[in-house]
Amino acid sequence: AWNRFEQSSCRSSSHLKELPTSQQKLACRREASRTLDSERRAQRGSSTPPYPCHRRRERRRARRTKVAAQNHAKGQYLLGLHYFYGLGIRQNYSEAEKWLGKAIENGVAEANGYFGASLYWQGKYGEALGPLRESIDSFAPSRALLGLSYIELMRFEEAIPFLQKV
Repeated sequence: AWNRFEQSSCRSSSHLKELPTSQQKLACRREASRTLDSERRAQRGSSTPPYPCHRRRERRRARRTKVAAQNHAKGQYLLGLHYFYGLGIRQNYSEAEKWLGKAIENGVAEANGYFGASLYWQGKYGEALGPLRESIDSFAPSRALLGLSYIELMRFEEAIPFLQKV
């Protein structure tokens, strides 16, 4: 099976002819390997490669979600940050808002800034004003996001003091 994929992918790759022979063979093998991997995944019905790092990432995400679901405030905050930045998880501001909101309810004050920022990035400018105002001293981007929220709400006079201090 390997030779069949290697030969077919090398014939169709005209850009490889510019490389020296040894590099052509290496590039052909890489392309053939990718093709073979994608076909095997398609046969299994899986979209993610079965590499150990992906399995570890899934286990970590499941653990984080389990801890956060048990009403652990710091776990909720950390899961919210992972969703906010897209760390090991697909970036999702609405999920970040959900988990950071729960963390704030459980007393994690530093979650306010990220909560306000996630609201801002979702286009909820009016809702973002409160959390961003509360976190203006502890969360560095708060001033800029607060000023930009006021601009989006067409309240330019209120935006000026925040944007001047950035």
